[in-house]
Amino acid sequence: MERRGDQEGQPRREPARYEDHHVPPGGQVRYLVQLLQLPEPDRPGRLPLQGQQQWPGSGGQGQNGSSGVAQVVKTTAGGIGYAEISYAQANSLPTAKVGNAKGQFVEATTQNASAFISKAKTQQKGADLQLAFDYSYSDTNAYPAVLVTYEIACASGNSSSQLPLIKGFLNYGAGDTAQGELPDAGYVQLPKNIQALVQSSVKSLS
Repeated sequence: MERRGDQEGQPRREPARYEDHHVPPGGQVRYLVQLLQLPEPDRPGRLPLQGQQQWPGSGGQGQNGSSGVAQVVKTTAGGIGYAEISYAQANSLPTAKVGNAKGQFVEATTQNASAFISKAKTQQKGADLQLAFDYSYSDTNAYPAVLVTYEIACASGNSSSQLPLIKGFLNYGAGDTAQGELPDAGYVQLPKNIQALVQSSVKSLS
């Protein structure tokens, strides 16, 4: 892409902007599309993307997984894409601030993501625990573009020989030692209130 410079006859070249997205579509695509539907302070209403499973934009490049997206963004002048913060950190990529419901732009850090997760509404039925995020919550230290990953296990009927292994694995992941190591790896530590609920769910498995 080329535009005229400050002086007539002095062209100045700028890199084209390339957008990279995930293929095949998965949780990140669906979540980002949902996020784009949320009303903004200066744009009440939603984009017409309800139920969208594919990346709705035209052009750009589809990459397989976050590692593929991060690598292409890193090696493409003017590239932009979306991936977990751990991949951005591992590839020394700058991250974008995201605006909250009050129009405040929040930096993407593991601490800010954890602060936003801590305000999630919990939906629990037996051992099944799900989070519903309140996007009206606004704080300059709460990053409003987060996605959680769930571990899935049978609530009951587990083999007596396997149950200690299942609980041991899940308890380790939700425990203080493993959680304390996550930020250095670019992952988000569970807020204490959510961590306690996860540990309670694991304890109830049978």
